[in-house]
Amino acid sequence: VSFGSYVGATAAGSMPTNTSGVAEDPAAQMLLRAGRASDTLSIKENYLQQGVYVLHGDADDNVPVSEAREMFKQLAAISHPDFEYYERPGAGHWWGNECVDWAPLMQFLFRHTLPEMKDMTRVRFQTVSPQVSQRDGWVRVLQQKKPFEVSSVDMVLDVAKQTVAGTTVNVKTLDLVVPITMPVSGAAAPATAPTQITVTLDNQAIV
Repeated sequence: VSFGSYVGATAAGSMPTNTSGVAEDPAAQMLLRAGRASDTLSIKENYLQQGVYVLHGDADDNVPVSEAREMFKQLAAISHPDFEYYERPGAGHWWGNECVDWAPLMQFLFRHTLPEMKDMTRVRFQTVSPQVSQRDGWVRVLQQKKPFEVSSVDMVLDVAKQTVAGTTVNVKTLDLVVPITMPVSGAAAPATAPTQITVTLDNQAIV
């Protein structure tokens, strides 16, 4: 952001009664959005499908413990069903091999495995940039309507009914590779082959 834009925004915020309006530089806003790919809190709902263990020393002078506490608050706010938090009293950024081989953390990781594609009946995914992160399970976000804004996908697969239904936000192009197969008759036919499914996207049926 240019210094002039910063001064203008600061003045408008500091003296609202003396300012009738404030305009932001579109180019500056685009640059700000481009940096959101590293903003983990903007895509925090992605953590709902995996276990999260937060380990931090409360005397860390490199990465403030407030960062870990904020993550704790954010995970609790979205009712994350599977996260643990431990704050080591008196520990800094590095407190020996124990901090990388922390037994409760190792046990937590051993209890968790990646789901197989066929077992993913619901995909909830957010991305700020498909160039950085575009896929979760059988869903890929290829293009955004507005670059560098949060794009969201919430898709549900019903294997028995052979249907996929869901909603999108800020998604222009979407790719679905749904893990549904069905038997095919005939000696020369493969054991399984894709079947036709019905897709309902943003309340519009797609065959």
